[in-house]
Formats: sequence, structure tokens, C-alpha cells
Amino acid sequence: MQKTLVLVDVYVLFCTLCIHRSLHVALDLNDGKPIPSQTIVIRFKEAEATVSGVVNKAMEALGNDEPIILTDSQGNQILESSGTTGSVYWKQNSRKIFVVKEAVFNQQREQRDRAKRRRSSPRDDELACLQEISEKTEDVLLTAQGLGGVAASLRCLTQLGNATKCLMVSAQQTEELKTFLNCLVCKGPMDNPVFTSCCSSLIGCWACVEHWCQTSSTCLKCRAESFTLYRVNGLAEVFAIFRDIIV
Repeated sequence: MQKTLVLVDVYVLFCTLCIHRSLHVALDLNDGKPIPSQTIVIRFKEAEATVSGVVNKAMEALGNDEPIILTDSQGNQILESSGTTGSVYWKQNSRKIFVVKEAVFNQQREQRDRAKRRRSSPRDDELACLQEISEKTEDVLLTAQGLGGVAASLRCLTQLGNATKCLMVSAQQTEELKTFLNCLVCKGPMDNPVFTSCCSSLIGCWACVEHWCQTSSTCLKCRAESFTLYRVNGLAEVFAIFRDIIV
């Protein structure tokens, strides 16, 4: 019984021993690092040797209820962990601990994050630009493949029109010519024809297609939502040859 009482007395004495700790109060941060303006000394027990316990003692010493946090000399927030629990951590006077208002700390962190995003934005812009170039290059390649077939057909039609003074065209051929050379909007021969990348074909007059795009976001022919339009020049003679046939 006597041994038990002695052990209890030792434990009570151990728990009641106070730890003295100096804390540097920083009203502002410079480039994320705390600028000390004053020093306070707090006393706490072993059971209070935690981040939350020290924060409560610091708030009592400062005499206000404004939220605060603890940081090291580099402005890094000290968080609750097994390493920051117990008197061993808090007794190391060589480790400077700063008291910073939570609002000031959060504001400084947001400023650092914005600065970091600004520094990285040129790289992001470069990547976005490269992506756009890649997409446009792919469109050009697809368009070039489609224009090859269109150009071949137009060459054949031009040669046919120039080879004979009297051109005999069947009803079926007339319908095929209309399908190929007529505008999908006004149904007449295309004026300043437009080529689309999605279906690799001529779709209509430039003015008609431009008007269509003002009220619709899809391709006039295949209704694709992603496409590129190209104005095709140099076809006036071809359309003039067959204008009387397809009208």
C-alpha cells in the first residue's frame, strides 16, 4: 500500500511539473517567413505539451480569441503529430517557434500559390499552344487527303468540259453534278465554295455557310460538332462550264 502511494505521488508530481517555453509573436510574414515583433513565455504541463495545448496557452498569454497557428522559422505550419506531442519537442529551445495569426498565414499562402501559378502559366500557355498546333496540323492533313479527291474530280470535269464543244450529259450524271457542285443551303451552284474537314467535301457557298454557322454549331452536311471550314479559290472556271447544266 505504501509503495502504491509513493508511485502515485511521483506520477502526480511529474504531471504537475511546468514547462517554460518562449514563443515569438509575428504580426506579419515576409516572403512566407515570420517577422517577430515580440516574445512571450508560456507555462504548460506535460499533458498540455501538444500543438493545440500550446496554441491555447499562447492565446491566453496574448489575451485575445483571434485564431492563431504555430510555425517554424521558415513559415511552415507546425501540425499535431506524434513528434510534436510531449515535452521533448517543446523543450528544445534551439528550435524557434512562432505565433502567427491564422488569417495572415492563409493570406500569405494564397499569395504564394498565385505567384506559383503565374510562374507556371507561360509553360501552360506553351503546352496549350502546342496542343492547338497539333490539332490544326491534324485538320490540315485530313483536309489535304480530302482535297486530293476533290481536286482529281475537278480536273476530270475541267478536261471533259474543255475537250468537247457539245457535252452530252445524262439525267443521272446531271444529278451527280448537282450533288457535287450545288450549295446545300441555296441549292444553286456554289459561289466561293467552302470545303469542310469533317466530311472532306464541298458543302456550299461561303455566304450561305457563314450564315448557317451563325445559328448552328454543327457541320452543314454531316452534322459533326468539331470541324474546320476552308474557302476554296480557283474554281470559278469549273463552275462556269457546268453552270448551265446543273441550274
